[in-house]
Amino acid sequence: MRRKLLLRLAPAALVAVCVAAPAVAHATEPHWYIGSSPIPAGKKVTLKTAGTLTLTETNAGTVVTCTVVDAETAVNQIGGGAGLDSMKAFKITKCGPSPCVGSTGVVKPLVVKALGLPWASKLVGVAPIADEITGVELQIQCKGSSLFKIYSGTLSPWVGLEQLEFNSPTTGMLGTLAVNGIDKILAPPGVHAQNP
Repeated sequence: MRRKLLLRLAPAALVAVCVAAPAVAHATEPHWYIGSSPIPAGKKVTLKTAGTLTLTETNAGTVVTCTVVDAETAVNQIGGGAGLDSMKAFKITKCGPSPCVGSTGVVKPLVVKALGLPWASKLVGVAPIADEITGVELQIQCKGSSLFKIYSGTLSPWVGLEQLEFNSPTTGMLGTLAVNGIDKILAPPGVHAQNP
């Protein structure tokens, strides 16, 4: 009798464990916060950032420092799960020193263009918490030239208080392009990520 009862209870216990496991996993995934409070689930918040990134072409040894401005929408999922965001704008300007030297010796600006926007990202609970941005594509060329190169991949900058920190190769590479620097979250104030 006891064996029959155990056989009947075992499938029910297995179902309970399988149903509860995702809830436990969701509870420990990082969320977007403003100050000490999580962004309410389902509410989209626009983040505006600006900073300085250094791009290093590891094969060629070329290093340029650029200004970056971007806008993204952050949201905590209804029902749990990691915080998400969508990079809607990513503008890189003022890259220097420019490696673009024409045949006459005149230096031309380096142009960096973001392709394939918006880029999707989600918070990842590594230590420290990272914002895993997939589908990143940057087209780099000398102004006026028809030649260009596209660098693509995934970047996972660390999320600190009001900033994203890029530290290649740890936070990702775009092929042979390393990305380093700080992108500060200017608005709203107090944005960061943490486990609930």
